[in-house]
Amino acid sequence: MSGTVDRQSDLAVTGLAGAETRMTWNGTGSGSMTHAHRSDGSEPARQYEMAFTAVTSGVVIPVPRTPTSWPLSGSTTHQATIKFTGGEKDGATEQRNVTVAFDGTQYATVTVNGETFTVDLANRGRPGHGHRRP
Repeated sequence: MSGTVDRQSDLAVTGLAGAETRMTWNGTGSGSMTHAHRSDGSEPARQYEMAFTAVTSGVVIPVPRTPTSWPLSGSTTHQATIKFTGGEKDGATEQRNVTVAFDGTQYATVTVNGETFTVDLANRGRPGHGHRRP
């Protein structure tokens, strides 16, 4: 497996001076990623190339941060174009539009190309802790 990541962001944060109880993040970002994988020597390599843009809108974070403080409001949006080489998606190009919305609870609402999921921010990075909403 191999890959590269090139990512840049331009973010503005307010609420950093004095005895603030909240900080707010706004800004944009963009980047690209490549990933190549070969499961064994007999299969052709699979690879994807992704280019993306990102927007952070009014993500309000409580101050001071604690292990159980969650973003109070706001959202992040990512739009990505993914090109596949090799494997079952060889030659395909897909679009992903992802929005993550925060509401002050440990659960964020994630919408991927119109399909909605709930993600438990307390368990991020652990498999099986997101679920689809009915």
